[in-house]
Amino acid sequence: MAIESAFLRAHPHLVASVVVVLLSAALAGCSSSHRSAPPVAKAPIAPAKTASASIPSAAVALKAADRLAAMSVDQLMDQAQKALQGNRLVAPAGDNAFEYYLEVLQKSPRNRAAQSALRETFPYGAQIVDQTIHKKNFAEARREIGLLAKADPTDYTLTILRSKLNAARTLAAQQQKRSKTPHRCKRPPRRRRRNR
Repeated sequence: MAIESAFLRAHPHLVASVVVVLLSAALAGCSSSHRSAPPVAKAPIAPAKTASASIPSAAVALKAADRLAAMSVDQLMDQAQKALQGNRLVAPAGDNAFEYYLEVLQKSPRNRAAQSALRETFPYGAQIVDQTIHKKNFAEARREIGLLAKADPTDYTLTILRSKLNAARTLAAQQQKRSKTPHRCKRPPRRRRRNR
């Protein structure tokens, strides 16, 4: 007891700090766990901007497809190898190993090197898609799943990835909906006093 009181006398600021922190945590527990910040008004996205945003990405995709179609099989294989070395397995769109190998197979359907490369890199591509889903980049994940489906449409991993993508989208929509609705701090029910 004498040691405790000596410590308390020697460090009064520490004791006061601990008390303040504990009180703050208790008060914050109620306010942060049950009540969200007031909703912030978001500016609506104009339909024209949304439509124009998809036009450049579609134009980029067409440009990439034209560029790939103009390349020879040897050029495509060379670019695919460079993409692998640069860790560009399924992204970015138009400049990744999967798209190069798939284009090789369009031009030379029995190309063993491209078939083998797609088969060997498929699991790594699936891991990248999984990471893209976890980053909540749903449009990119859908595009990457499409590439994997072109490489091997019967692989069961595609079903798993599609399920993960759908679940992540649903969860994100639910979280967005929850963040828009304000919650009140719930108080514990009052105990009734018994009349004696």
